[in-house]
Amino acid sequence: MKKMHILITGHTGFLGHYLTETLISKGYQVTGLSRGKNSNPKITEIQADLSDSTFLKELEDLSIDGIIHAAANGNIDACEKDKQASFAINVKAALDLVKYASNKKIPFVFTSSDQVFDGEKGQYAPTDEARPLNSYGTHKLAAEKGVLSIYSEAVVCRMPLMIGGYGGYEKALVKHLLSGTAQILFTDEIRSVLQAKDAAQLLAEALNWKGGLYHLPGPKDMNRYELGVYLAEKHGLDKSLLIPGKQGDVNLRVQRPKNATMRR
Repeated sequence: MKKMHILITGHTGFLGHYLTETLISKGYQVTGLSRGKNSNPKITEIQADLSDSTFLKELEDLSIDGIIHAAANGNIDACEKDKQASFAINVKAALDLVKYASNKKIPFVFTSSDQVFDGEKGQYAPTDEARPLNSYGTHKLAAEKGVLSIYSEAVVCRMPLMIGGYGGYEKALVKHLLSGTAQILFTDEIRSVLQAKDAAQLLAEALNWKGGLYHLPGPKDMNRYELGVYLAEKHGLDKSLLIPGKQGDVNLRVQRPKNATMRR
């Protein structure tokens, strides 16, 4: 029997690593499409810039059975500084890919973000109104709407803050603690924290979900300080370097939602 062939965008990124491992373990054939390569012998890799629509030429000769679009620029400060570049990768690339999926009538899973909310109330359901505070959230919301308007069978998954050893927040915090650098962590910024390996399992399952908008919150809501303590204990690092603070105590360049917790 022919293996299902799944395209993962952003396969060299934090979540992409877990997605690649998960799909391989489930017996899928995997092609990874990213700006860079990680020389994974178990998959086919395509190196291309998704912000340039010419990347679609790389897909012409492929027989793809489904797409998980995880590529994004999630650096909130960078997206605010260069809104045009943020739009190109966070919106335009998603619309290019969903048009391709729609034409092929194949499953399409798009990873959005809890940053589409203003954080005023928390415990957001998929039916709650989204009001982003920053350009990254604005662009993710625009991509959501565009994806679902183009292809009603597409699945949009709003992701929370994810942790895991391959990168992202956990790796960055561990690096700071290992270097002895103190960190101010907000007690008034709360997220529905999810293990990236669990996120990858859910996104793989989402290839078979009915089209629409979904929330994928983690099992526990934690503020940044609580999460920092948890990760320091996990890695046996010095918790005294973690300093509780509040968003108002720091001159943030870009607004972020205080309570971005979600429920399904």
